[in-house]
Amino acid sequence: MIAQVVGMALAGASGAWFASLGGPAWPAARRALVLAAFAIVVTAAFDLVTNVATGLVCSARCASG
Repeated sequence: MIAQVVGMALAGASGAWFASLGGPAWPAARRALVLAAFAIVVTAAFDLVTNVATGLVCSARCASG
């Protein structure tokens, strides 16, 4: 659960960073490319964080079982 919150916070922070860079004022093609890159990076980070957390939880349960 905490890993999901961290991952979603990263998504919000990346959107704020995009806005602070002036992204909303960029031409549509540039915005689309940058947002696609942001989406790929944020998705990979979210997946990594949640998979590592799941692995830690599962390994702790299996070791104590």
